[in-house]
Amino acid sequence: MSTDEIPRPAPPPAESGATWIADQIVAKIAAAAAREVDGVVDLRGGGLRRGWVRASDRGRGAAAGVRIDEGRASIDLRLVVRDGAAIPAVVDGVRARVTERVQFGTGLTVAKVDIGVVDVVPGPAPQPEPEPAAGTAPTGAPDTEAPAEQP
Repeated sequence: MSTDEIPRPAPPPAESGATWIADQIVAKIAAAAAREVDGVVDLRGGGLRRGWVRASDRGRGAAAGVRIDEGRASIDLRLVVRDGAAIPAVVDGVRARVTERVQFGTGLTVAKVDIGVVDVVPGPAPQPEPEPAAGTAPTGAPDTEAPAEQP
């Protein structure tokens, strides 16, 4: 029997090596988490950006800024909030959701989440109720037809 035919155990999994997550991925997770909070209409980017910018991000800036230092993430968000929403409650909800989602999704510790509210916009206009079709009673209206008599 040659050595090529002897079954060999699988090598153990690597126990060391570098793993890194790009700042942009952390920013996407943070932005998605912020948009999930009731009262958040949108996110807007910060000031001027240098370097390469994806075409879909031109003119808006990044929705979230992230700095990672020694496994700790610092996140910067700029929110557009719906008019009538309680801004302190929205900000607290965003901070909690972003922290939870980033820590779960990346394993990074979130050191801080700085949040600025940069705009307040009206909420969506209430949708008018549809008119009932001809020959049908509106929802919740009593039946106008008499029940059939039973013999």
